[in-house]
Amino acid sequence: MIRDLLRFVRGLTDRIEADMRLREISRALDVSLETLYAEMRGIREKRPEERQTEKKEGFEIGEILAAYCTLYGFYDLFSEIFPYTPAHCREIPSFSVLERIVTARDPEAAGIDPNRHKAVEVSVEAENAELAEEAVKDKFVKLLSGVAKTAFEKEKSDLAERFDPKSEEYFAAMVALLEKGKKLGIKTNRA
Repeated sequence: MIRDLLRFVRGLTDRIEADMRLREISRALDVSLETLYAEMRGIREKRPEERQTEKKEGFEIGEILAAYCTLYGFYDLFSEIFPYTPAHCREIPSFSVLERIVTARDPEAAGIDPNRHKAVEVSVEAENAELAEEAVKDKFVKLLSGVAKTAFEKEKSDLAERFDPKSEEYFAAMVALLEKGKKLGIKTNRA
């Protein structure tokens, strides 16, 4: 709720009005103004290029990452840096395609639609045609980090289903999860 209010305030162009709104929120929710400013600095809207990577030309993120693996041989890189199992990734569009590609290392053996996969590859290749190899790798890692963030958020929401949010178990599990997120470089929503 606080983050939604802060996003609203961040969208205001008049700094005086934004400051007044923050003061109202501070009083109404009994949260220090300094805390609200710190949280607001942590909020950023997705850049246009980040929004584009979520679903591009009708392709889902799992398909796009699978195409990176087959085009650039990022199978091992995926396995090295992706910290989640398929069970954590149920909500990620077409994650099963990515999982099958990484496991089989061959689109045909993965049992996916070869024409669709080729279309995704063509799109990814065209998008990266002007980029150096290291830039392509960085782009893949950034996309994969976004997927890891989604899986992390899912894992976080699962805690509330598994434990009473007022219990010691929940607190301990949440602390452990936040530490995991910190190690993974995932910025967490504190508010």
